[in-house]
Amino acid sequence: MTIALLAGIAWWIDLPSLAGKILAKNDIDRVMTAWHSKTSNIMVEVEGRVMVELPDQEDYGHVQQFILELETGHRLMVSHDLEISQRVPLTRYSSVRVKGEYDWNETGGLIHWTHRDLDNARDGGWIDYNGVRYR
Repeated sequence: MTIALLAGIAWWIDLPSLAGKILAKNDIDRVMTAWHSKTSNIMVEVEGRVMVELPDQEDYGHVQQFILELETGHRLMVSHDLEISQRVPLTRYSSVRVKGEYDWNETGGLIHWTHRDLDNARDGGWIDYNGVRYR
């Protein structure tokens, strides 16, 4: 009876989903500190909403870009390399999680390196969207 009761409570409060939200890393404070101190080259993991889908850039490779708004209202650009990873089928106001390298700029910063490292020399990044991890 005790096991059935505990299983029922876990199902009722959606324990796996709740645990995922509690354990999910969120580096918003690190991003804000880096932006205020003009610091670059730090790996971060943040969640936010896609506010603007920008045209692909092809100056130094094929790159998908979008503006991500964090829960603080801070906005930054995400630059996702399409020569290493696949396109993320984003839409405006989509919720996404991003892991990548933060670099400072005056407009809020940039997160890039949202893909695996082909040489396995460093920690790679990713974009989680609708239950799919793009890396």
